[in-house]
Amino acid sequence: MTNGRVWIAIDEHLPGKWEERVALKLELGQEGHTFADDLAALLDAEMWRADGFAGAVQAIKNRQQQRLDEARILKEKTPLVQAFQQEHDIGSFESAVKLAAQLGTITEAERDVLLGMAVQKAESTISSKPLKPQPLQKAQPSGIDAEQIHFTYCLLGAEAHAVYKPADGSWTVKAGSTALNRVLGENGTNAKGIQGRRQSSLKAGQLVEKNAELLEYLKDVIYESASTSAMDIAGASRNGWDCWKDAQGRPAQDYRPPPV
Repeated sequence: MTNGRVWIAIDEHLPGKWEERVALKLELGQEGHTFADDLAALLDAEMWRADGFAGAVQAIKNRQQQRLDEARILKEKTPLVQAFQQEHDIGSFESAVKLAAQLGTITEAERDVLLGMAVQKAESTISSKPLKPQPLQKAQPSGIDAEQIHFTYCLLGAEAHAVYKPADGSWTVKAGSTALNRVLGENGTNAKGIQGRRQSSLKAGQLVEKNAELLEYLKDVIYESASTSAMDIAGASRNGWDCWKDAQGRPAQDYRPPPV
């Protein structure tokens, strides 16, 4: 059911009023502007042909919970790491995050979220009965090299191309790519990280100001994660697994390694 703004999937196998049978709710403007990707996964024709609706709903609910968990971590742990950074006179927030994780002040999972590299978590407590595997992801089209996958991210006139290597998790933004010449939320943690990486790239001759709106990559730049690379393109916080798209328009999420 939908009113255009809110989309609700109802499980007709459950008893009671329709409000008690809601299996999933999506809403325009939801956290991270992820509505389009979630709805596309829910309506994917291949998923329906594979009878994978239950799996699709569960995967989307997992992602929704992951976003809530990440938002909570950012809210609770950012002040803690900032205090740690100030106490130990550490130059950058990213360095403070890494050191805090090494010392056990924060967990490795919290480190990944704070660095914009959160990995998808397995949900094992939803049901005591194992779910029948119902993969959402489409098979990779023939011709795609599993060792390196090409993605594009277009936003407000910027167009970036990157190569993802699943073997080591690296993302290489290719020379000739452009990024938005802006940084949103200048006092935020991710904004400071973007500013720091851009300054380093500018000094190294990897990046140049093309005009008032765009920056241009003069050389290939290697990133540790999808989100870090996407944030540097957008000049703002982004989930790279949703932003980067393959040649068929599918998000990088479709190629994301399963949780260990």
